[in-house]
Amino acid sequence: PIMGVLRLADFHIEARRYDRAVWLCSKLPRESITDSELAAHADYYWLAAHRLAGKQNRILGAVQALCADNVPAYLAWDIYWAFRTLDPDLAARAALTYANDTSGKQRLIWQINAAAMRLKLGDASPLDDLTEQAADSAEAWAHISWAYWGVTGYRAKQDAAAERAYEIAPEARDTL
Repeated sequence: PIMGVLRLADFHIEARRYDRAVWLCSKLPRESITDSELAAHADYYWLAAHRLAGKQNRILGAVQALCADNVPAYLAWDIYWAFRTLDPDLAARAALTYANDTSGKQRLIWQINAAAMRLKLGDASPLDDLTEQAADSAEAWAHISWAYWGVTGYRAKQDAAAERAYEIAPEARDTL
């Protein structure tokens, strides 16, 4: 029955009926699922349904408890996007977890995403450390610019990063 509920939740997510998927996932006995693979699927659909329905605030406490020791890699992407405004620390940890599962430019982008969350918490050093790695990547410089966006006292750094991105690739969509 659990796999059937998950398949039905997936069906509703694909059809963009997110509230129905949230309702279905609320019926899952997540804490009592003993099969680790099935539990991972249940967690994934539960989180994705709430994120897509815009109801992630309802599960913030449960996700914080789930990630107390570490962020599960299979949930990292969804956790980052669901909680970047509600819990920047959790989002930063999720972005670093996701970065560790990627390589090359994507790894750097996700490290920048994590550093952006740290900046929102008042720690600029991770982002400052990553500017050297951005080198000639317009995409990385654009992400650095976006990281500074809206944070008081960083307008000059935001503008400089945006200008560097544009200088490298004026035709790139990230630099427009």
